[in-house]
Amino acid sequence: FYLSAMTDYDPEANFNLGMMLSKNFPSRREDALMFLYAGVRLDPNRPDAWNQIGVNAVYLGDWTVAEIAFEAALKLVPEHPGYRSNLEFVRNQRRKQQ
Repeated sequence: FYLSAMTDYDPEANFNLGMMLSKNFPSRREDALMFLYAGVRLDPNRPDAWNQIGVNAVYLGDWTVAEIAFEAALKLVPEHPGYRSNLEFVRNQRRKQQ
């Protein structure tokens, strides 16, 4: 109950849980995405969260979600080389699969 109540209103709690699951428990990437999505729903101006959504989506093989997430991160911080590199990687992978 406490975790649910906290994450319903606290974007930072969602980001932290999503990042922790992503980095420390790779088998729980889908759970991480749940928290990260909740976080960006509450505060969409978090490029780090959008980027981590993209990273998790890549690992899960969801190139469409990854591209959308990396685009969102790059829109918020256009000069960020890591976000640009991630987006280019995903677009190259999608081209290879066509």
